[in-house]
Amino acid sequence: TVSVSARSLQGWFVLSDLCCTTVAVHTWCRSYCPTTTAANKLPAHVTASSCTPVAMATDTAKKSYNRLHSMASFRDDWDCKIAPDITLSIVVLGASGDLAKKKTFPALFALYKQGFLPKATQIIGYARSKLTDEALHERLTPYLKGEEQQVAKFLKLCLYVQGDYTPDAPGYQQLSQHIEEWEQQPNSPAGRLFYLALPPYVYPEVCQGLSHACSNLGPNPHSSSWVRAIVEKPFGNDLDSSEELCEQLGALFPENQLYRIDHYLGKELSQVRCAGAPGSRQLALHCLACAAAAAV
Repeated sequence: TVSVSARSLQGWFVLSDLCCTTVAVHTWCRSYCPTTTAANKLPAHVTASSCTPVAMATDTAKKSYNRLHSMASFRDDWDCKIAPDITLSIVVLGASGDLAKKKTFPALFALYKQGFLPKATQIIGYARSKLTDEALHERLTPYLKGEEQQVAKFLKLCLYVQGDYTPDAPGYQQLSQHIEEWEQQPNSPAGRLFYLALPPYVYPEVCQGLSHACSNLGPNPHSSSWVRAIVEKPFGNDLDSSEELCEQLGALFPENQLYRIDHYLGKELSQVRCAGAPGSRQLALHCLACAAAAAV
């Protein structure tokens, strides 16, 4: 039996294995809303084949798909809460690690292919490793599955900033400079999404650096502007360590800016349910991830 407080549970979404990162970023970054575009046309980089409907159990679902030609599936007919003209900066901290190159960046690429990222999007990788933009691209390319032209266009959105994780590291100032330069568009809301693909023990100091250097949207921010910080992996070792981490991060970011993902909570459950059904593991993971997204 696991006992957790209401505060610990707030903002948690149970995702699983390969699906977790895609759904997490999709849930909080679904800024491209085809219903708001002229004639519901597909984005230039989205092919018709990527918008084929999946199993639609009801007539309502089929009608929804027929109405929204650019949707990946009827599940994507959600009320879009993010302005379509937003200037978005996605910062992946720990960009040189395995989680980032194998899960986070491929998930972002999947969103890009389906048109769920706004046109004014930049993706910044931040880590301690001394890399250039080109070196980051070389690391990511083997894990981005798609047409060569699509991969090349996506990589043009990605740049790299080298810096330490200590709160006073100068890298955070460089990061802030890149973000502020990107946001120099009149009357456009700004979105800052910080995705921590890092071990939990560095969350407090990284969030401290981000809070002090990168979370200020200016004296007169647009009403639709926002900041998000997503932390992943096991969140503490037990209830006490989880509560301690909640207190540390809560002192740096308001609760409505913090999102916690512990995909291991759902992993064992899905594996147990699949034990008697060989070959259905990926289907179960997919269903679990969709259920988590639908609950948001």
